[in-house]
Amino acid sequence: MLQSEKHMSAPDKHTGTGGSGKSTPQHIIVAGNSCNRSLPVQSKQTASGIFRKTAFILALVLLTGPAAKAQMETGMDIVESASQFAQIQYFHTLIVETGLEDKLREEGPFTIFAPTNQAFNDLPKDVMEGLLENPDELRDILRAHISSGTMLSDDLATVENIPTFQGTVFEVKQHEEGISIGDAQLVAADVVATNGAIHAIDKVLLP
Repeated sequence: MLQSEKHMSAPDKHTGTGGSGKSTPQHIIVAGNSCNRSLPVQSKQTASGIFRKTAFILALVLLTGPAAKAQMETGMDIVESASQFAQIQYFHTLIVETGLEDKLREEGPFTIFAPTNQAFNDLPKDVMEGLLENPDELRDILRAHISSGTMLSDDLATVENIPTFQGTVFEVKQHEEGISIGDAQLVAADVVATNGAIHAIDKVLLP
């Protein structure tokens, strides 16, 4: 079991929270997150750092349509960028808890297809609980959402499939509603970090 599993729980099936009772947000938000995953904030930040992160989050607030493009260069690595993206906080928490954080802080580059908090909420309860009890299997699932190289949405439109760290190759399709990876739809795209890119997807990819 994960070392800090006692502090983690599967998202509540009705509220989309870790039991806080708050309703699941439909858009990217500035404060809070749908899985109630609070992350530590450094006690000291420079004024420029605060401005940079605030500008990044405010840009994400505007993303409401399918496959909307953030087109935002965060100036942070993928892990730090994900920590500022409220809609994928549960994915970020799992990356840290399973030991993938150090890898994703390397030079890369990497492309992450991060399931939203709601995507984890939509998993059957027994599947989610099983993953939390089996860190190796959970790590493999997360690695199936990571690919080598920086792939922005324009790049994804030119390929038919994309390989992942876990070994699974997912089909890429472009259609009227946007871009899909496997059976997941991109709901926000092109968050550009210093070592890659992040796209948010509406389903957890199960190899």
